[in-house]
Amino acid sequence: MGKRLHGKAEARKYRQEYSQRPHVKKANQERARRQRLKEYGLTEQAFADLLYEQNYRCAICRSPEWGIRGPQIDHNHITNEIRGLLCSKCNLALGMLGDDEDSILKVLHYFRRRNR
Repeated sequence: MGKRLHGKAEARKYRQEYSQRPHVKKANQERARRQRLKEYGLTEQAFADLLYEQNYRCAICRSPEWGIRGPQIDHNHITNEIRGLLCSKCNLALGMLGDDEDSILKVLHYFRRRNR
């Protein structure tokens, strides 16, 4: 019989500790990855094909390092069309700019102007 937990705080602490166990963490990460593929209508093969087409590198910076969460699925937030796979840094940068071309161009213009 399992350990009897007393109170919400103890139960919460147990769940947090349990979720960090290697086998549980790995299973949760795999479940989240499958859910992301499903959200974008990607099969495992289609995802593997995207990785191959991009030479296993980020579509923007071309780095082979994806970050802790692995390749991020970049998509158009209006049409949901997949644009490519990005590393965490590029995905975050694009997201912070609101996927807005005008904002991206303004950042580029600023950067070029300040780095002469």
